[in-house]
Amino acid sequence: MIEEAEEICTPPEVQDIANAARHSILPNKSREHYEIAYKDFKIWMQQRNVQHISENIVLAYLKYESEKKAPSTLWALYSMIKSMINFNHNIDILSFQNIKAFLKNVNKGYVRKKASVFTETQISQFLNNAPDQIYLATKVSVSEITLQTNKLSCQSIHLYVCIIISVFRSLLYLVYLVCVDRMN
Repeated sequence: MIEEAEEICTPPEVQDIANAARHSILPNKSREHYEIAYKDFKIWMQQRNVQHISENIVLAYLKYESEKKAPSTLWALYSMIKSMINFNHNIDILSFQNIKAFLKNVNKGYVRKKASVFTETQISQFLNNAPDQIYLATKVSVSEITLQTNKLSCQSIHLYVCIIISVFRSLLYLVYLVCVDRMN
């Protein structure tokens, strides 16, 4: 109600500037991820005939998502929908204490998976033996990384290679640590 009165009293050119500033609140690089997470939340609400956002609604949604997502992913999801709810509805869910308690509880006992580590021999075997029909793009990428690392003059190189796969509107991140020791 106060916001509506504020918008009516605000000159259009000032309102345009304020809207542009509000739009810059979301990070440009990950805006799409935020919007997808929020859209999924809204779809979940619609499927359950939920009209208003409350602590119980957000908590129930995160409980639903916790059955198929890792705790670290839940924290990221919480952060995204928190920003989008604040952006779209001017509701600050940061004050919803039960949500943080739930996320902390889900996190208890969770052990993060370590990244797989490829040796130089394994990389060489992959480049030489993997069929080009299937892995050509990957082999070119790995070859490019190898060429770039050969230009460096350090004793060992540690690269984190992140492969992102989109599966049913969810993103699967595969992270590999590539170690190349140059003791020669």
